[in-house]
Amino acid sequence: MLSTAEQAADVIPILYNELKSNGLSDIKTTCCDNIGWKSQMEYTEKLAELDVEKYLGVITSHQYSSDPEMPMNTTLPTWMTEGAANDDTFATAWYSNGGSNEGFTWAVKIAQGIVNAELSAYIYWEGLETNNKGSLSHMIDTDGTNFSISSILWAMAHWSRHIRPGAHRLSTNGIVQDTIVGAFENVDGSVVMVLTNSGTAAQTVDLSVPGGSFSTAQAFTSDAESQIVDTQVTLSNGAVKVTVPVHGVVTVKLTTGKSSASVSTTIPSTSTPAATSENQTSVYQTVSATTLSVVRASTYAQSTAVAVSTKAVSDTASTAPAASTGLSKSLEGSTTKKSVHRPQKTHGTAHHRCGRRGSHHHDH
Repeated sequence: MLSTAEQAADVIPILYNELKSNGLSDIKTTCCDNIGWKSQMEYTEKLAELDVEKYLGVITSHQYSSDPEMPMNTTLPTWMTEGAANDDTFATAWYSNGGSNEGFTWAVKIAQGIVNAELSAYIYWEGLETNNKGSLSHMIDTDGTNFSISSILWAMAHWSRHIRPGAHRLSTNGIVQDTIVGAFENVDGSVVMVLTNSGTAAQTVDLSVPGGSFSTAQAFTSDAESQIVDTQVTLSNGAVKVTVPVHGVVTVKLTTGKSSASVSTTIPSTSTPAATSENQTSVYQTVSATTLSVVRASTYAQSTAVAVSTKAVSDTASTAPAASTGLSKSLEGSTTKKSVHRPQKTHGTAHHRCGRRGSHHHDH
C-alpha cells in the first residue's frame, strides 16, 4: 500500500461504481494491505472518517511490522493477507527457542489473529519455492524432486484442514491457562476446536458441546517431537478429554449432529502437580461470530491459509506432500464485529519484505 488513506478514499468509490455499472457487484473491494496491523488500524479509522467503508467488502492488512492481536475498529471482516519470516533462513523446527522461523511461533500468531483479533482469513506469503533455503518467505522448499517442509505448514493446517468454508466462530466460556482456544461450527454441524498452549506445563482439557449430538471425535496434536499426529480420543457422554502439550497445538473435531443450539466446551478446573493442569470451559454460539475463511492466492506461488495449494506443489513435482489439504476458496466474510478503538503511531519506511519499494507505513 503505497498511497495514503486519503488517496485510497478518492479511488475506492470510483472503483466500486465501475464494478457495479459493469455488472460486477459480486466482486468485493478490499483495502489497504498496510505493512502492519497497527498502521492499518490508523488507515481504517481514516477511511471510516471519510465515509468510504460502505464501498468496501473487507479490510486487509499485512503483518510485517506488527501482528494482529486486537480487533480492528470496523464492522467489516478483516483479513491478514500477507506475512512471513522473510528475513530468516528456511527451517523445519516446530519449537527450539521461540525463533521467528519456528512453527510454534506462527501457531501462536495465527491463534492470536483469528481468536484475539477476530480475523476471518490468514494468508502466509508463499507456499512453495525452488532451491531457496536462504529465506522463509515460503513453507515448502523443493529441488523439483525432494521437499523440505517448514513446520509453519503444520501450524496452518491446524486451522485449515478441518475448519471448512462457511464455518462460524463459537464463543468460549472458561479459561485454559496459557492457552488460546478457538471454536468453530462447520456448515455440516461438526464442531472444531483449536487449542494453542504457549505455557511451560501441559494442559489437560475436557471438551464438550451441550445440546450437541456428536458420535465421533478426532484429535490432532503438534509439538516439538512431531506434528499433526492423529491422537486417539474417546467420546463419552458428549465430552472428550485431550492434553495440549507444552508449546503444542491440538485440534479436536466432533462430528455428527447439529450444534447450532447452545454449544459449550467443558474443561475441568483442577490442576495436577508437575507438568499437567486441568481446566474447564464452555462454548456457546454467538450472533456476532466471525467467519474463518481462506483466500485463494492469485498465483500458485502465493499461499493461502492451508500453507500451499495442492496444485502449486504438483506443478513442481509429482511427489507432493500429503499435508497440502485444506481450504481452497474464500468466503464472503459477512459477519459483524464489535467496534474497538485503539489509536496507533506510525512512520514511513520501505516495504522491502515483499519486494515493493516506496513510501509505506511502518509500526512502532
